[in-house]
Amino acid sequence: MAFVVSIVILICLAIIAYIVVRKIPQLTLVKTEASYQLKNDSLKKDIYEKRLKRQLGGILAKILIILKPIFTKMVDLIKGFYNLVKGKEEEYRHKLLHQDFKDEVDKEQKFSQILTAAKELLIDKKYEEAESKLIDILKLDPQYKEAYHQLAELYWEKKDYEHAIETYNYLLKISADSKVYQDLAAIAEERGDLKEAEKNYLEALGNEDQDVEVYYNLAALYKQQENMDKSAEMINQALVAMPNNPKYLDFLLEISIIGQDKKTAKEALEKLTEVNPDNNKLAEYQETIDSL
Repeated sequence: MAFVVSIVILICLAIIAYIVVRKIPQLTLVKTEASYQLKNDSLKKDIYEKRLKRQLGGILAKILIILKPIFTKMVDLIKGFYNLVKGKEEEYRHKLLHQDFKDEVDKEQKFSQILTAAKELLIDKKYEEAESKLIDILKLDPQYKEAYHQLAELYWEKKDYEHAIETYNYLLKISADSKVYQDLAAIAEERGDLKEAEKNYLEALGNEDQDVEVYYNLAALYKQQENMDKSAEMINQALVAMPNNPKYLDFLLEISIIGQDKKTAKEALEKLTEVNPDNNKLAEYQETIDSL
């Protein structure tokens, strides 16, 4: 039995071997043909793609050649429109600046006329009418400094110190100039508040637009307080700026005599004689100095 099975297996193997041997050439041919076909298809695809690119490139180049004049024209139109708009903008801005300048000039002229009228009314002691005109200016321009100055001086002249000080303090918020501090100091002196006066005079000295007269005013203030050293210091500061000022020399001469400073008094008298020989107090000063 086993022998028969063996014989059957051998016969099957032989048949399979026969079939494989006969089909190998066909399988090889199929594989080769398939490989060749794939390579051929790939080559064709590559050729088609390159041809398409060349064709598209040529078409695009032609389109660009056709469209270039149109693009150039469009660019020129855009530039022209931009320059037109820019020109109109410059023209409009110039008109606005010119109009603003004209309006500013007209406003200044109008305010100047009102201020002149207010000053004339103030001279005539017509305080209410002058005040009304100054307030009219401030209604039009709440930052107009000169109107505040005039209004504060109006109240000061009326001895309305509270309103004068209030107006000056408001003015300081707009512009902290030396003149405002000097006026506040003068009001304080007038009211007998010498410490407040000193504080405001010193504030005036701290401003860039300080006036030489502040030194003289401080010298006079310290003289009232009988502080001759500080008084001399301040008047000498004034003389540094204006060495030939007769008023300053006269003041230095007075406090030198009070302080028994004969040397300084003689020097001051010599200088005063040089710059103001017509001073009718020179002989009196000389006698006083000789008696020191």
